[in-house]
Amino acid sequence: IDLKSYLVRHIFTAKGDPGPKGDAGDPGPSGLPAVRLVAFFTAGSETLQNDPVFVLEQQYPSRQTDVTLDDGINTIKLKRGLYFVRYGTTANSSSTVAPKIWLEFDGNQTDVTVREGPINAKSFLGGEYFYNVTKEESTLEVAVTSDSTTRFSNTYVIVQGL
Repeated sequence: IDLKSYLVRHIFTAKGDPGPKGDAGDPGPSGLPAVRLVAFFTAGSETLQNDPVFVLEQQYPSRQTDVTLDDGINTIKLKRGLYFVRYGTTANSSSTVAPKIWLEFDGNQTDVTVREGPINAKSFLGGEYFYNVTKEESTLEVAVTSDSTTRFSNTYVIVQGL
């Protein structure tokens, strides 16, 4: 027997018990901030009044409460934070009028409509807006022009917490 090959095969290659676990490494860099919430609201299929009646269609993640719908007064409640609001409606007018969609934050009208002007047919009105809620809670209302000759449909609001 060759002593050297015996030692290599049976002694130097034998595995022992695992050693103790090492210390945890330093944490890596933080990633991009996650989106807090995306909520999708739609109004009744055809709305003639100034205040569309909204329904909360979808909310992700579902456990978040940063954005809620107050059904009693039909307002969207926003907790403190920065939000990106997208909204739109289809206005179908039977006479030449200037229909309009706008946002109201805490009762103050914010004119951010992309297209506003006389129409006598079907036209899309909508826009997007960044809003920073600096107090504990704020209310968001979406309104359309009250006009008996204009019918609004496919009205929606998408609120994204940043």
